[in-house]
Order: sequence, then structure tokens, then C-alpha cells
Amino acid sequence: KGAQGPLPTMFWIHGGGWVLGSIASHDKFCRRLCKEAGIAVVACDYRLAPEHPFPAAEEDVTAVWQWIRSQSKEQGFDPQRLSMGGDSAGGTLTAILCHQLPVEERPAFQVLCYPGGDYTQTTPSREKWGKGYLLDVELIHWFFEHYCPGDEDLSNPRISPLFIPVLENQPPAMVITAGMDPHLDEGRQFVERFKRFDVPVDHYHIGPMIHGFVTMYGALPVADAAIGKMIQRIQGHLHA
Repeated sequence: KGAQGPLPTMFWIHGGGWVLGSIASHDKFCRRLCKEAGIAVVACDYRLAPEHPFPAAEEDVTAVWQWIRSQSKEQGFDPQRLSMGGDSAGGTLTAILCHQLPVEERPAFQVLCYPGGDYTQTTPSREKWGKGYLLDVELIHWFFEHYCPGDEDLSNPRISPLFIPVLENQPPAMVITAGMDPHLDEGRQFVERFKRFDVPVDHYHIGPMIHGFVTMYGALPVADAAIGKMIQRIQGHLHA
């Protein structure tokens, strides 16, 4: 409100296992980012499975990112301060997009909020937290039956970004993990891989928290704290 000049901008990709979620489900969260971080926020209503299986979601978020870059001047976005992020499947799509894009088209900053990264095998966190904590293993499998029907190779880096062989010229990252989350180990693996390839990364971990919490703030005090920390990091990278 009342902003002047080209604005730093965040492209937020919602979660929902490529099957659920929408602009409406994440509207309150995106408005909070906009207001408190002092940035423009672009939310994408990408196509969902089963009507639109892989690679429809990736194609759509890529098209929106290209639009953001091409229309920056007209929309009041600062082309030097464009970032992207997402929660759950949106975090996975963010990691995929940051790798797939040419170096000169990549964002200045990325946020991966409890992302999935390897859908070829189980992990200790999936075994420990895979039942009774909102996102369970059966639901993960159900999502993939819709998003990747048939004989898709789940080790494809466009599906499982932890299979990206080398992370070169990646933007600085913030990875948020929840302690009671089947995707916890994959989030940690993202952090380890960023560090291995000298990508600046900030890992913010909340132990007593479940998957999907960012849209539950107001009800969960620790969710409010995590969003506050995310906003600080966004401001630090985009307002510097």
C-alpha cells in the first residue's frame, strides 16, 4: 500500500501435492508476505492433476516466471530483485525451476518451505512421521498416482530435484523444515547439497511442527514466528 517505484517481487508457488491448493488457499499467506515484507507478490493458479499430470505444473510456473521477467517494467516489479518460493510441492517446483532456468533468468533468492525432493524411496522421517501428522505416506502416494501416472521415471530431476547432479550458479536459499514432517529428511538433504556446492543457505528448523503449517498461522504461534523469520530473510535479500 502506497509503495513507490519498482518493487522487489516474490513469485509464490502454492503447495498441495500438484493435486490440491489454489490462489484462494494461499491468499491470506501471500497478502501477509506482501504487507509485512514490503514486496509485490505474484501467486500462480497452475494446472493441477489428475486432469493435468506432469509436466503441466512445471510448464505453468515456468511460463508465469517468464511473464514476470518480461513484464517487470509494466507491472512495477524491479527486475534486479525478483525472487521465488513455495511450500511443499511449491517448494519442489521452486527447486526444479531454479535449476531448469538459464543462469541469467534465475531469481535473486529462493525459499523452499518443507519441500519434497526424492520420490523414489522412503526415508527415516517418512517412516517416523508418515502417519497421523496431517501429511502421511499414503497421501504422498495418492498425490503421485495422480501427478505421475503410468511409467514416469521418478528419478527425473524435473520430478525429484534431489537428483539434480550439480548445483551451479544457484541463488541464495532459505530452507524451512518441520520436525514432525515426512519430508524432513529431504529438506535437510537440500540444505546439505546447497552447502556442498557453496550455495548460501539459511536453514530454519522448527522441531514441534507439522507439514503444511505456513497457512495455519494465527492458530499456531510457532507458524507466526516462522513466517516472521521468512519475511526477515526476504527483506534482507531483496531490500539490500
